[in-house]
Amino acid sequence: MVVAGALRVIALAVVVMVMLMLVVVMMVVMFLVVMVAAALVMVMLMFVVIIVVMMAAAAVALVLVVVMMMVMLVMVVMLIMVVVVMVHRKERKSMIKINELQLENVKRIKAVKLEPAQNGLTVIGGKNGQGKTSVIDSIAWALGGDKYRPSQPQRDGSVIPPILHIELSNGLIVERKGKNSALKVIDPNGNKGGQQLLNEFIEQFALDLPKFMQGTSKEKAEILLQVIGVGEQLYEIENREKQLAGHVHVDDFAVIGGQTGVHQFVHIGTRSMTGGVSGLTHDLPPYVICSVP
Repeated sequence: MVVAGALRVIALAVVVMVMLMLVVVMMVVMFLVVMVAAALVMVMLMFVVIIVVMMAAAAVALVLVVVMMMVMLVMVVMLIMVVVVMVHRKERKSMIKINELQLENVKRIKAVKLEPAQNGLTVIGGKNGQGKTSVIDSIAWALGGDKYRPSQPQRDGSVIPPILHIELSNGLIVERKGKNSALKVIDPNGNKGGQQLLNEFIEQFALDLPKFMQGTSKEKAEILLQVIGVGEQLYEIENREKQLAGHVHVDDFAVIGGQTGVHQFVHIGTRSMTGGVSGLTHDLPPYVICSVP
C-alpha cells in the first residue's frame, strides 16, 4: 500500500513538472511570437516612413523643378524683352535721316538749305505762306517720286526749273533738276540709280514722309509722337486720366467726360452728368444723366 501511494505521488509530481514545462514552453513561444510580430510591425513602420520620406522628397524635388522652370521661363522672357529692346534701339539707330536739304524755286521757296541735327527734331517754323508746306512737299516729291509731284512745282515768277538736292545718312545723294525734273540717285560708291532704289529703303526713314502726307491729322499726330518716342507714354497717361478708380467721391452736379472708366468703389453724387461711352459698373444715384452712344 505504501509503495503504491509513493508511486502515485511520484506520478503526480511528474505530471505537474511536465505541465509546468509545457507552460514555460508556451510562454517562451508566445514571447517569441510577440517579438516577431513587433519586429514585423517595426519593419512595416520603417517601410512606411521610408515611403513617406521618399514621397516628400519627390514632392520637394518636383516643387524645386517647377520653381526652377518658372525662374528659367522668367529669365527667357526677360532675355527676349532685352533682345527686342536692343533690336528696336538698333533699328531706331539705323533709321535713315536727312543730313542735308537744298531747294530752289519749288512752290513758294526761292532758296533754302537745311542741315538737320543728328538727334532730336528739326522744327520748320514761319508764318502762313512762307513755304513750310513747300519744304515737306519737296521732300515727299524728291523721295517718293512723281506721284507726289506738286501740281505747280515751279515757283511763280521764276524761269529756272525746280532744283531738289537731298543727302541722306546712308550716303545716298538724291537730286531732281532740269526742265523735266529728272531724278538722279548716287550711292556712296558713285553708282547711279533711280526711283526703284529709293523705294527699296524709303520705309527705313524715321518718318516715311510720302505715307505721312497721305495720313489723316490724327494719324500724322500719332506718327510724330512715335518718332519722338513719347507716343506710348502719352497713351498710358491719357488712359490713366480717363479712369476713376478706388474709393473716390464725385461731388453732386459733377460732369464726367466721355470714355471714362468708373470703377465699382467710386461714389457718384446726385444730379451728375456722364459723357458718352463711359463705363459705369454699379447703381447710380437719382437724377444722374447718362448719355449713350
